[in-house]
Amino acid sequence: MGYTKTEVDNKWLNKEIPYKGLHVKFRSPSGIVFELQFHTPEGMDIKNQFHPLYEIEQAPNAKGFKKFVARSKQWEISPRYVAPDGI
Repeated sequence: MGYTKTEVDNKWLNKEIPYKGLHVKFRSPSGIVFELQFHTPEGMDIKNQFHPLYEIEQAPNAKGFKKFVARSKQWEISPRYVAPDGI
């Protein structure tokens, strides 16, 4: 018995979010669920620029303008993503 794929989330296809990537969840034979994220080299560089903004936006104390600015900056960066062939 091996690992079972439980979910595929192709964020390249979601135009509602600025972040892009392919996330796949698996269940191990012992029942542990984990996620692998697949990125292009360029996409990984962009993801690393996104992450501090994502943390600001998702922080429990993030409110109003601070949250808006973090999300807006993510949308400014997002057009740099180039979808890989076959997506």
